[in-house]
Amino acid sequence: MKLLILDFAKRWWWILLIAVIIAAGSTLAANPMLLGPIGAFLVFFDSSRGALRVTRPLPVSSRDQALACWVCGVPLVPMLCLPLMIMGALLAPVIGAPTDASWFAVGVQAYVATGSAALCFLIAVALPMRPPQTALEHAIATLAGAMWGLSIPGISFLLPHLPHTAAQIVAWHWVIFALAPIFMIASYTSAGELLRRRSARTDQTQRPSSSVPSTSRLMGVPLFFTTIPLRTAAMVLVMAVVQWGIMMLIMDRPFRLSPLLLVQPALFGIISSIMGAAQMGLRSFRILPISTARLAALLLASPLVAALLSGLLALAGMRLSAPEEPMMSPWAFSSLVAATGTLLLALSLRLRGGGKIVLVIAVGALFPVTSLMLPRVPAPFVIIAAVVIGLWGAILLLRGLRRSSTPYDPARHPFMFGQQPQ
Repeated sequence: MKLLILDFAKRWWWILLIAVIIAAGSTLAANPMLLGPIGAFLVFFDSSRGALRVTRPLPVSSRDQALACWVCGVPLVPMLCLPLMIMGALLAPVIGAPTDASWFAVGVQAYVATGSAALCFLIAVALPMRPPQTALEHAIATLAGAMWGLSIPGISFLLPHLPHTAAQIVAWHWVIFALAPIFMIASYTSAGELLRRRSARTDQTQRPSSSVPSTSRLMGVPLFFTTIPLRTAAMVLVMAVVQWGIMMLIMDRPFRLSPLLLVQPALFGIISSIMGAAQMGLRSFRILPISTARLAALLLASPLVAALLSGLLALAGMRLSAPEEPMMSPWAFSSLVAATGTLLLALSLRLRGGGKIVLVIAVGALFPVTSLMLPRVPAPFVIIAAVVIGLWGAILLLRGLRRSSTPYDPARHPFMFGQQPQ
């Protein structure tokens, strides 16, 4: 079991190092932040790429393998980050940070981060192993997929709003404190189920497909052109509605729009377009009667739909309430999202394996900062720059699809969530 944990840490050392650096640096700044769910995401990446199927035949009991999965997914990241966060709290007086607030916030962050990692571990267990067929399976798959999609932005939204002192605790904080140990216990008891499901052969979890012909009018390529934009629109809208609804519940003052509430749904749309392109399996499109230009248009549907919805959400939010801070024009923001999504989609198709993960991390770190700084720039300049960047990204995408074999690489991508290698 120890060797399995060490192997996990050795393979993902650079992501674990980033989490440790963020935890230590934020503690020194008297604003601790512990990204505990990273471990659960990495365990799911491994299981989706078939790592558990490789380790299952090893002379290690199933109980120990399941325990190793749980340790890597739930308590490992908090255990690695907590010592340096304690050191940061000790050094806080040297730089003039409030010591009492740092100590209290460190404890809250460690506790909630472990509970949130356990929740993400449970969601990973519930994610489907094959396409759903019954109404119940569709409902479970939809709920688990929505919770998994909201987990990453949800955690980034939750952690900064945790209390720094005991006086800042409100009712919804107590709810989270009460649910955390329940999630920890449930994740520990479900580790064996994760190992069993993710290490089983694919054909053992698949049912024979029905021989009844489909009655849908949309099939083949037209079906892709319809479902991909609709899925992106649904995810962005659900993300915005849930986030705005939570803010209305936890805020002790009237709801007012802030740039951060617009950046996160837009960022989610951009990242989903990158992940969706990897999940589509472009190699299969080479045998279909579809031109390279139509394939590029199909891929660009996701970032363009995300950009349109981001602009409409910004416009609606500004009509419903006065913004807390100066905000970018809705159309400038929409053009920025479209340009960013187009360029990053083109770049992601030229990267292999872990390069896509690095790109997603960089997007998550840089896009919010850029979006919050651009309101000072006149909207026409932002729109013109976005059009130039977007056209450049579209040209790179079309050129890459025509002249490069990387987008059609049959190797497994790191975003093949819920799927097993054949």
